[in-house]
Amino acid sequence: MSGPEQAVATMLQAVNAHDLEAVAALATGNERFRESHRRMLAAFPDVHLELQWTVTEADKCVAWCRIQGTHQGEWRGIAPTGRPIDVLGMMTLQVDHHGMVTDFWLVNDWLTIATQIGATLQPPT
Repeated sequence: MSGPEQAVATMLQAVNAHDLEAVAALATGNERFRESHRRMLAAFPDVHLELQWTVTEADKCVAWCRIQGTHQGEWRGIAPTGRPIDVLGMMTLQVDHHGMVTDFWLVNDWLTIATQIGATLQPPT
């Protein structure tokens, strides 16, 4: 397993263990990475990511995941509804030669999440 693939596997394990400190340890100094996962775990504390497939090239790994959880905390300003979510999303991790995450990108199905929790999203003004 390559450095980027190992980083994805380690991150998924940490998220599924709901261990924000272990997630943050993968990207020391990357507050945006930590904050993104903090918000997800706060809104969906029982979140579970199931890896569907990965593609790795050089220092990046793209992972397509199934995301399941229960809306138990505020998400994007929406109060908890107790409703479940089950969506697909994609993340790309870029890692250095030590296996540390240096950058990341997320593409999640925000509209389906909003629909599943009974909310509507408004475009920014």
